[in-house]
Amino acid sequence: MTATLINLGINLKDAGKIDQGIERLQEALARTTHPATQLVIGGHLLEAFVHRFDSERMRAEVERYLGQLRKVHSRPSGDLAEGLTVAARACLALKLMSEAEALLRESAEIQSMVPVDDWPKAVTVFSLAAAISAQANSDVTYTELVTGFDKLENCRDAIPVHVRRKHLALALQQLIEAATALGKKADSDRWKSALDELEN
Repeated sequence: MTATLINLGINLKDAGKIDQGIERLQEALARTTHPATQLVIGGHLLEAFVHRFDSERMRAEVERYLGQLRKVHSRPSGDLAEGLTVAARACLALKLMSEAEALLRESAEIQSMVPVDDWPKAVTVFSLAAAISAQANSDVTYTELVTGFDKLENCRDAIPVHVRRKHLALALQQLIEAATALGKKADSDRWKSALDELEN
């Protein structure tokens, strides 16, 4: 029953029915006492809360999630790295770039020590480039962002179908923002076209 609620909550959230998704995920959270399952649910709630809470509330949610993450995964692991990236992407969405950068650097360091699939590494690399670019947007950081996106694109087929569109759309939105800020209209138009194609 809990697994059904989790899947339903995730599907509703990913379909844009955020409030309904949050309700199902919170219901699933209330029904489980297993720390690892609570952590998975917490990560999905964190992604959903970005659309509902102000930055101060989200900071508190990120800290709560990180506390639980570090309690469940006290040693370097792929799960710890993935959880750090989840928290960092919430920070990116809230424009908390220095916090995102620190979490992503920690995630990347762990990923260099433990076996991790290529696509989570690519998500972390791109997200780190996005955090750095947002703090010091320049041609150099923009190039790193594009390189990070190319790595993500190369892993496209390996990204689980239920999160592929979300990861690519977020990456393209960040590329559009960076290109626009640097006055690279042709690049911005190219990324907008790619985003429209992804969403249609």
